[in-house]
Formats: sequence, C-alpha cells, structure tokens
Amino acid sequence: VGLGTDVCCNVIHVQPLDGRAPVRDRHLVIDLQRLQTELLHPDRIALFLRAVLVCLAVAGTALAVNLGLHEKLAAYFHLQSGESALLESAIENPVTTVSDQGISVTIRQTLANSSGLYVLYEVTTPESIVLDPEKNWHMEGFLDLSSLPLQAPLGSSIFGNDIVEVTPHKITAVAYAYTPVGTMSSGTVHLRLTRLGYWEVSSSPQFIPIAEGTWHLTWHLTHIDPGITVTPPALPLPDGSGNIESISLSPFSCVVISTGAPASDWPVSLVLQNGSTLPLDASNGQYTTGRLSASGQENPQYYSYFQFHPLISPSDITALVIGGTRVSLGAS
Repeated sequence: VGLGTDVCCNVIHVQPLDGRAPVRDRHLVIDLQRLQTELLHPDRIALFLRAVLVCLAVAGTALAVNLGLHEKLAAYFHLQSGESALLESAIENPVTTVSDQGISVTIRQTLANSSGLYVLYEVTTPESIVLDPEKNWHMEGFLDLSSLPLQAPLGSSIFGNDIVEVTPHKITAVAYAYTPVGTMSSGTVHLRLTRLGYWEVSSSPQFIPIAEGTWHLTWHLTHIDPGITVTPPALPLPDGSGNIESISLSPFSCVVISTGAPASDWPVSLVLQNGSTLPLDASNGQYTTGRLSASGQENPQYYSYFQFHPLISPSDITALVIGGTRVSLGAS
C-alpha cells in the first residue's frame, strides 16, 4: 500500500451453497477511511522517510568504500587528489574481524601489486583499555604470505607494521609485506598479531605490553595489479661492473634487478612523458637494496626496490636513468 490518497481494497461476497443470493461478509469489509487516515498520519510518514534515508545512507557508505581507496590508506601513501584512480584494480575490501582479550581487529582494505601487499586494519579496545595517543604504540605480528603461490628468493621479503592513527579506543595501522623480486598472485593471506603495547622512550627503549592474545585473520586475495616489466638487452651499469637485467613498474614502486652492483649505488630517476624527471631518493619515497645471490658467487645479482610518492601511472614513465645510463621503457 502506497502513501497516496487512493487506497484499493476488495469486498468479498460469499456465494451460499443452497443457491440463495450472495451475502456480503461484514467481517471482510475494510473501513477505507480509517485505513487511509492511519497511513497518512504525519508520524507514520516521518518514520517511513527516516527508514528510507537510513537505507540510502548505508548503501551510499558501502558504495563509497568499495569504489575508492580508504582515506587512511590514501594518507599513508601521501596521495594527491585524483591519484587513487591509478590503484582501483589493486584495491580489495575483505570483510573479516576477530576478537580476543576484549580487543577486536578488523581488516578495512588491502592494496596489492605483483610484488607488494599493504593491509589497512583497525584495533578496537574495550572501555577498560584507554590508549594514550602520545605514546609510541605497536602491534606485534606480521603479514604472512606463505600460503600464496609466491616465487621469490629466500630472505628477499620485507615485512612491517606502521601505526597511522591512535585515538583513545582505536588504533589504525598498515601491515605490509613486499618481495621486490617476487611474483605474487591470488591466494590466501594471513595477518597474525600477538601483542599490543607501546615503546617506552628512554636511554634503553623498552616495550611495554598491555594485552597479549591471538588475533589471526585470514582472507582470500584476488585483486592483483601486475604493473609493467621491461627487460633491456644487456644494458651495462654506469661503471661496467654488471648489467641491468629487468625493471618492474607499478603506480607506487619500481624494482631494478642488476648484476655486479645494486642500481641504488648511483642516482636513479624516472623520466616522465612531459619531460620532467623524478629522483628516486628519500625526498620522494624510500628504497631498499639487497643481494639475491649466495655469498661468494661470481657476478652476484642484486635488487633495488624504490617506493615513490606521489603515485605515477606506469604509462606516463618513458625512461629510467641510472647514473648516466638511460633505459627506455617504451615497450613492455
């Protein structure tokens, strides 16, 4: 029944079995005037409209979360307006929560490419545990990628936990794991957390735990952005000690595999389509270098992983310059 002024109802007539004239059943006759008055009562209309608005608000919130990068994750990557569109294919919103010792951990969003995974999660404490935002809080644990069909040399994976925001009863954090020389694909991911506490700043820093438990969250990772990988033909490093073997690009990282020496031994920069350059150093992000070959091996292999800000579409990068060596990225 709608909210308009026309209300329809059927009056049922019962046909007696003995053939007499139909009898109007007074028990089934509805007082249309009373029904219309009740339906159009201001209190009922207001209640109905409030229910509609609540439904629209919930639907709108879900839509906003599912279609874009979470504001806390965007802040973590120092994104500028419009940059999150570069990451749409790499975003996923798993729904998983676990509680222990009165503390709940909820996964809010994940961001992945072929070599790295970043997980935004929230830790909610009960009224009895008040978090001082001035303290150096830490959630012990790690992002476990062992169930993924991940191909990477042993020891090349890097793990960490960064606190993004602390309020009296909630910690927002980002757990990350990236394998600069690995190739990651869809599969099961685990976030294993064990202790919540803070670091006491002094001449001898000490970790002060306030809760110990087991917060183990599991979900299936399906959204992977493979990025772009370029294999230059036997291009030597600036000093001739080895070669640049491959370059992999995503909107927020660049990985250079080389032999003889790591690429980060020289200044490294990206050349963009508009002719400008972006140095890959501490001013625009961070980088990590490691050795892939066993100690003592001839012509050792290295990786240099650069995570940069702001984000850049791989299609907007035309070349990579290592020292004086320019590597064209026009073909993938």
